[in-house]
Amino acid sequence: MKFIYHKYDELPRLSWCAIIEKDKEDIDVYCGPWVETLDDFFEEGAWDDEFEKANFDNSVFFMGSGAKLVNNSVIFSTPNHTLERLHVIREKNKIFISNSLAFVLEKSNKDLDIDYTGYEKDFATILKGINEYKSQIFLKDGQHLELYYYCNIVIDNQLKIKKEKKKQREDFIDFNDYYSSLKNCLKSLYKNLSSNKRKINYGVVTTISKGYDSIACAALGKEIGCNLAVTLNRPGKYEEDDGTDIAKILGYEKILGKDANEYMNRTDFVEAEFLASGELGTGIVFSSFEKEFQQNMVLTGVNGDLFWGRINDYVNREIKYENESIASTTLYENRLRVGFVNVPIPFYGAFNWPSIHKISNSEEMKKWSVGDQYDKPIPRRIIEEKGVPRSAFGRKKSGAGFNYQFDNLNRIRTRMSPSSFKSFYKFYKENKSTKRLIKNYKNIMKYILYTFPIYCNYLFKKMRVKFRFKEDRERLVSNPFAPAFLIHWGIYITRDRYNIRKI
Repeated sequence: MKFIYHKYDELPRLSWCAIIEKDKEDIDVYCGPWVETLDDFFEEGAWDDEFEKANFDNSVFFMGSGAKLVNNSVIFSTPNHTLERLHVIREKNKIFISNSLAFVLEKSNKDLDIDYTGYEKDFATILKGINEYKSQIFLKDGQHLELYYYCNIVIDNQLKIKKEKKKQREDFIDFNDYYSSLKNCLKSLYKNLSSNKRKINYGVVTTISKGYDSIACAALGKEIGCNLAVTLNRPGKYEEDDGTDIAKILGYEKILGKDANEYMNRTDFVEAEFLASGELGTGIVFSSFEKEFQQNMVLTGVNGDLFWGRINDYVNREIKYENESIASTTLYENRLRVGFVNVPIPFYGAFNWPSIHKISNSEEMKKWSVGDQYDKPIPRRIIEEKGVPRSAFGRKKSGAGFNYQFDNLNRIRTRMSPSSFKSFYKFYKENKSTKRLIKNYKNIMKYILYTFPIYCNYLFKKMRVKFRFKEDRERLVSNPFAPAFLIHWGIYITRDRYNIRKI
């Protein structure tokens, strides 16, 4: 088998889509200009070893995606986290596979079903873990999309697909074992991205706020040579969560604060990128840092509550966290266009979550346990041992971003740029129908029954009424009204950039 590369400067920098045909040796790979393309492998990302070894499929912390030729087969690798995935569409004698949902739909000429309102729930099933998520998604006209998370995929020239588990490391023994392993891994990632064997080299930037997770990431970033920290410092809640002072304590010389609502002034429909993942927009605020993120590995604390939380009832080795409401998968399409490597540090050793949790609850960590629900001894120790006073951080749960999940049309209007909402509203008006409502009446009733006690309790709280309805804690419920069109609109806008015929 052999890779045949078709590289286009106009495609998103780190995007790729491979096409494998039965009994054909050549594999056509359409890709953006920053994808590293060599004779026997291609990739966009970094792993904890030397670049030229191309052993990302055996890495315990591969960030990005790629493929390599091995024994007349090709191995495709997902990242070692569940914030991104690979997308596969099968035809009778052909397989399309891509790191972009929009790209694989465009190249295979397939479409989402406009009358289906359950995509939000379907994509969110990754919250059930890597063994129970919905791996087949319905498309228009009875077609299917296959999703692959946290695994390797082996495909031969007869189009047989074999899913293989990622390599696992041994469980962590204690804090020093965990911390030194994590620090060394980040150093290896940075070294990999700085290799002179690459066409594109990357720097490093960290996000920071006043929360445990991002500060711990910034502290680790300083250990590997990072000197740029970015924070959201306006409007409203972001002013209180500004991490500038803490970045100074950690020794950062370059600290940049930006407005989380910068996207509201844009005219390029940037919101569509964050909806085209199948999730309703949690990462849109990070579009403020596109210039700073570009050509860097970006350190984030996504899902630190899970892996670093001391009090947790669902610790497991399947990365299952279905008690949450969002999967934080919205960033990847923006990442592919802008050109950066996302490094969600808490996912390091995700298969070893029980051992991390054991460390958090160990005798040696009691000094860094504060005993409340928002208790994370591991990041607190990392932070405090770098000289940040206990009173300066982690005082309340904040978090960046928002989600359109429970919005109505009017609220969506207030949280989109005028140009994006105009485009979305036109799409919504053209595609909504009574037929669609009738077809989805079961989803509509389920959503109403689910949200009724939530809205009532909200009103009771405002009115200071003590009575409360019991709320259903099952979170995987799609909003079948206006938000159900957001994913369709996001794909409709985003896939146009992958239309090679227009390039």
